[in-house]
Amino acid sequence: MEGAVLQDVRSSLKECTSKVRSASVEDDGAGGDAEVVHVAVTTIEGGRLRVKASEQGYHLLEYSNEDGTSVAMRKEEDVEFESLHALLSHHSKAYRESFAGELGDALSALGALQGSRRSSSSASGEEGGYS
Repeated sequence: MEGAVLQDVRSSLKECTSKVRSASVEDDGAGGDAEVVHVAVTTIEGGRLRVKASEQGYHLLEYSNEDGTSVAMRKEEDVEFESLHALLSHHSKAYRESFAGELGDALSALGALQGSRRSSSSASGEEGGYS
């Protein structure tokens, strides 16, 4: 049976795959600690992240540039993130921009849908208020 951490990681990877170059489970904990899962992500910018996922959250273990050069993390970056989305939003400008674009598109579509409902209810003579 798949643990809760691995299920969360798999769900998170499905959500973020369109906003990164690649993302995969490196180690699913099957050989030992099932509550710790290691994930490898390559951002659109080419940064490579090794991430540890656990019940405490997502923790960046290592970051390297596209050329493989390891980047030293500042002490304030040594934190747990509540989600893979939060970690990627913090470490990848292209991820943030892609997510913001998708969110904007969804909000525009919702606004258009609500606008068309308002205009169809106005055309039928329905009032928008409460009695």
